Amino acid sequence: FIADVLLGWAVAIAERRYHRWFFYPFVHWYDVLGCIPLSGFRWLRVFRVISLLHRLHRLRLIDVTRWSVYRFFAKYYDILLEELSDRIALRLLGNVQEQIVASDSLTERVIERVIMPRKTQLIHEIAERLEATAGRAYQQNRPAIMAAIDSGRLNAEIAVVLSNRADAGGLSRARHAGIATEVLDHRQYDSREAFDQAMITALDHYQPGTVVLAGFMRILSPLFVRHYAGQLINIHPSLLPKYRGLHTHARALEAGDSQHGCSIHFVTEELDGGPLIAQAPLDVLANDTVDSLSKRVQQREHLLYPLVLQWRAEQRLELDHDGVKLDGKPLPEQGYQLV
Repeated sequence: FIADVLLGWAVAIAERRYHRWFFYPFVHWYDVLGCIPLSGFRWLRVFRVISLLHRLHRLRLIDVTRWSVYRFFAKYYDILLEELSDRIALRLLGNVQEQIVASDSLTERVIERVIMPRKTQLIHEIAERLEATAGRAYQQNRPAIMAAIDSGRLNAEIAVVLSNRADAGGLSRARHAGIATEVLDHRQYDSREAFDQAMITALDHYQPGTVVLAGFMRILSPLFVRHYAGQLINIHPSLLPKYRGLHTHARALEAGDSQHGCSIHFVTEELDGGPLIAQAPLDVLANDTVDSLSKRVQQREHLLYPLVLQWRAEQRLELDHDGVKLDGKPLPEQGYQLV
């Protein structure tokens, strides 16, 4: 046994099997223990026997996995490891929970030290991203409304087109059609409320019966929303209350929805959460992509928006304390369904 261990050590050194020459006896500790030449330690030779059996099994001269003795010890070895791992995991989780309870909340510290000092900057950045990302999806509703008026499908007058961007495409189209325009740069105002008050002053000059959001993606303050309560209308590219916010088409496809569409609602202080007026559902096709689904939803928007605005022009549609009413009758919770 001793000669075999020394020979194996010499071979390991010659082959540079380990990073240091003296690593061999530590790696093969069971062989070393089985070589202690003292009668009181003879029982340790069982490690040597196990090592030899392992070598024979590795060389495929024997198959210990078929031995009932091996299966017996392997079974209870697995049970022992599972029990130990469970106890260790419970102990670790318990310690983590105790530390969390005993220490200050990480979330509160992040909010207090990171978010709150930059609150105004973060709100401005989020608003800018909303305008840049989502505004493009809504811009086609402006020419669709104008086309509906020109064709006679919508018997209404656009009093003014207002934008916070001087380069907005809707402004040039409005000027070409002889419609009044207003441009208010939100960066010139100290706060969102100050900008919204300037918009109220500009719009009230034209005495609008309905204020339509068509590509205007700035977050409106409660001041503006309350001033035009029951007159402020928006369109959203999903069947609300599903998928408020952005990326509605991608979210519908990821969820595997069989139907998607658009919704028109009165605007309240809750984002995309105002009372529903009408929806235009459509079936999601098996080969639909985000782009193809978006285009098909926009086609439905161009039908639905003029219809709802015609109701407003004819004074058939209103919002009161009982909800949305068409011709004096309450609409269902999901609004009118365009089929």
